[in-house]
Amino acid sequence: MRDALKSLSREDKIAFPDLMTATLKELARVGLAVEPGDDFRGIWERLRDKHELAFLLVEAHSEVVTLGYLVHWPSTPSPPHPNWFRVTQRGKQWLSSAGPALEDSDGFLAALNALIQALDPIVKQYLVEAVITYNRQAWFASAVMVGTANEKLIYMLADSLLIVTGGSDRRALEKTIKERNLPNLFGQITKVLTDHIQSSRLPYEIHEGSEHHLLSIFEAIRVQRNDAVHPTVGQVTPVTVRLTLSAFPSACRKVYDLIDWCQAGAKTP
Repeated sequence: MRDALKSLSREDKIAFPDLMTATLKELARVGLAVEPGDDFRGIWERLRDKHELAFLLVEAHSEVVTLGYLVHWPSTPSPPHPNWFRVTQRGKQWLSSAGPALEDSDGFLAALNALIQALDPIVKQYLVEAVITYNRQAWFASAVMVGTANEKLIYMLADSLLIVTGGSDRRALEKTIKERNLPNLFGQITKVLTDHIQSSRLPYEIHEGSEHHLLSIFEAIRVQRNDAVHPTVGQVTPVTVRLTLSAFPSACRKVYDLIDWCQAGAKTP
């Protein structure tokens, strides 16, 4: 339905049958055609209440409206029109996102498992709960879960870096791990990685984009989780939680690339 809305996003006013028709077309595009042919409007009309798919499509549409991606068209002074919709600003941000949709919990987690087949079970459990609570609109709970998953990744990376780090840097890294001070730990990890990069020990194909991904991980911890557990300063919103969750798979993959390099005991060229 997200892809169907993308195809209709240039239209200011979207009719309910057009959205259902476009969704059926997208289903056919990915090999889930309901019946042969390309008469998708006719297919939608023939579904009526005799086909389980009709209920699934209505359920998906209701969820998209509930999440604030679509809004009913005003019909003042009468109630909003039930058959016409407009994409909201939040909806436009949702349409611009790529990759598996968070609203498809199973699909999102399956994509993550395919990307990282040996995902740490603790990280995985936190992510599962983060996605579940996100889809139940428990934004603070989701922020805490994804923040904790990211914190686990940071400590996993720090422990792995000890394998390939010696001297004063190793002692400083061990100290920050024991102190459990995340800002200091993040700074020390960044320093160690920079040293490995500048010495050409850490290959470009491994560290490429690591700075960006590590920053997204740290922000997920600092902003999302910490704000969620300190409600007096909390700034958790559906948009920030969605962005944090959406960024997690790529950031997690990069951390695992770095961990694999450490565990391989990379040698100086």
